[in-house]
Amino acid sequence: MIMNQISSDRSISRSELVTLTEGSNSGFKLVEPLELADSDAVVRGDIRYLRLRSGLTMHCSDTLEICNLTTQVVQEAGLSCFLFLEGNVEMRLGSRSFRLGSSTDASGAHSPGGMIINCVEPEILTRASEKGRHIRKLVISVPADWHEGGTGLEASDESAFLRFCTTHLASSVWKPSPRAVSLAEQILRSSAYPDVLQRLLIESRCLEIIGEAFSSLISEAGLHQYPLRTRDHDRVRIIAEQLKAGNFLAGSIEEIAREAGMSTSSLQRHFRAAFGMTVFEFIRNEKLNEAWRLLMQEGISVGEAAYRAGYSSAANFTTAFKRRFGVLPKHLRG
Repeated sequence: MIMNQISSDRSISRSELVTLTEGSNSGFKLVEPLELADSDAVVRGDIRYLRLRSGLTMHCSDTLEICNLTTQVVQEAGLSCFLFLEGNVEMRLGSRSFRLGSSTDASGAHSPGGMIINCVEPEILTRASEKGRHIRKLVISVPADWHEGGTGLEASDESAFLRFCTTHLASSVWKPSPRAVSLAEQILRSSAYPDVLQRLLIESRCLEIIGEAFSSLISEAGLHQYPLRTRDHDRVRIIAEQLKAGNFLAGSIEEIAREAGMSTSSLQRHFRAAFGMTVFEFIRNEKLNEAWRLLMQEGISVGEAAYRAGYSSAANFTTAFKRRFGVLPKHLRG
């Protein structure tokens, strides 16, 4: 069990934020503002990452943003439960954009909000928030293989639930109960307890919260947005895996549809239901993912990355790259 923590009565500098977050093996990167010195403060408050013995990981924060801030981490494969007690952020995970946070009523009272998001594979998570924003949140994640061996649910519920768990970037809005909100508050305020008691408390609270979140996925409201039959879902997943392996990236939609054994209209409809995007968008994202890898690992030029991704214009490539990852490709080199 690994834990990193910064006291809530101090400012967190750029270098401290990087050190703190690197402890979670998340590939943390501060994207903006780039001009900050290592000693400059970026947030004030408390941030904690904890990897639990049960396989869960927990990240909680109670912070005031001192500047406009954009960060990136690698989101591990698995299900993540986001619970915002206060504040909101703009987040891009892979090909999808999310606005996560609480809401406020006419009196200014906060109404906590939650969302469950599934990643079949690791994805780049880009998070942006504004100066002066107070954010109090809890994120609990479970590994991708947690459900192996069955869930013990009724057959119909298990089929729908596992479909969610095998759909990349599947998401479901979750309304935390007063009990879940209370447990989250206890976790955020748990630093006053002795270390061993604090860890036991956090783990037990996290397990109860994630249990409630998973229960919401079993309901029809959480799963009705994924109506694909199992056979169709399996076929488009096979095609997606072939596309990720580099097959068909230069092929036509008609060729891909023939390989899948369906019409082009059915392929597009099933792809959108399974992945929230068209086949063309999926292929474009895979090419951009490869460009990211080449820039980071091989240090190729932006022009070469644009060419490899199929862009005749480096400017158009830069625009598409920034839209997907939230960072300019030139910032990844070196």
